[in-house]
Amino acid sequence: MFCNQCGKTIPDASTVCPACGAPIRPAVQQTFTKEMLPKEFKVLSPWAYFGLQLLFSIPLVGLGFLIYFSISKNNYNLRAFARSYWCSLVLGLIFAVVLIIIAASLGGLASVASELSRLI
Repeated sequence: MFCNQCGKTIPDASTVCPACGAPIRPAVQQTFTKEMLPKEFKVLSPWAYFGLQLLFSIPLVGLGFLIYFSISKNNYNLRAFARSYWCSLVLGLIFAVVLIIIAASLGGLASVASELSRLI
């Protein structure tokens, strides 16, 4: 701990500074509440996440809001959520394409198998 008056190092249990004799005031812990946060860092409630998911699922309107929230600087939590929603959309698209490719290849194999069985 340091003296507020002279800046010298003082023991933690001291009530006065041994160098200058100034009284030591204990540091006051300030309680930090979410109301003290700037609007860029406001925490979103669970209902806000639920509502945003509903909003983003609307076909054209949701896409517009998703793009806007992904690039806006209004709230970092909102922007991060919109970007994570993009990631889930991309993963879902990749998963759908893989399933379509598997289904198409299995369908093609089934037609080849039926042709082979017809020939035999």
